[in-house]
Amino acid sequence: MIKKISVHNLLHKIKYSFKKIRRAVFKKRIKAIGFGENCIRQIYILNLDRKPKRWYEFSKKAESLKANNGRKLLEFCTRISAVDAKDSVSTDKVKDSYSLNDQYYVDPDPRLLTILKQQDVVIKMTKEEIAIALSHIKAWETIIREKRAFGLILEDDVNFELNFAEKLNQIWNELSMIKNPYDFDMLYLSFLEVDHGFEKTKFTKSIDIPKRGLWWMSGYVLSYQGALKLMNELPICGPVDLWINLKFSKLKVYVSNQSLINQRDDILSDNNYSIVSTLNKIGINPDT
Repeated sequence: MIKKISVHNLLHKIKYSFKKIRRAVFKKRIKAIGFGENCIRQIYILNLDRKPKRWYEFSKKAESLKANNGRKLLEFCTRISAVDAKDSVSTDKVKDSYSLNDQYYVDPDPRLLTILKQQDVVIKMTKEEIAIALSHIKAWETIIREKRAFGLILEDDVNFELNFAEKLNQIWNELSMIKNPYDFDMLYLSFLEVDHGFEKTKFTKSIDIPKRGLWWMSGYVLSYQGALKLMNELPICGPVDLWINLKFSKLKVYVSNQSLINQRDDILSDNNYSIVSTLNKIGINPDT
């Protein structure tokens, strides 16, 4: 006799099995994070004061992961009060406009060529983009002030991939075997490749060297020397994830060969993208 399984029961079984797999995978210790020489000893989470729920939800995730000594990842986390776009901010650390040529350099969409041959379009940053840039600067300043060899900087709307611990351990091990171990400025663990022309070269089995073409600043490791270099390159001109691409030639930047930290798709982004309205004005639909 064949036992019938309702759709509800089947979905319940799948969900239960996924949770079991997730718990099993997340028991794996992250050797790169915790105490010890050349380890990431601090994680900085950018979180708005008016978004306490996001901090709470992130904290629950961080409690389920283990550092190299078996302690909860949350014990190595520091919340950074993100700059709020609702507040009036005056700063010389961010220039409030950038060029469409910069956008084209990072993501060379052929549809932009006709416009760029006629004129250079200046794009005004949104308040949200300025606030996000300033929030990342706060994290860089904290790494310098605390003299951290490495800091993992995260936005609060992230999800760790199931293989996060395994892949980060592998990356950190490969960094120990290069000519100058752990000598880098920035390591992308979260990224989105541009639609056109992502350029990279192979470095190790798990690590690439990007030339240009990465969006997102949701999760990255920044070294002390990298933080100093970024501060010396201020002001930021344009969205911070675009601007970073323009500085790759001055930095030692690595990227994981797969994104290990992704943005949650169940919540709306706080960002307001200046490029979208600009593309609409010049007759380009960014969604096509």
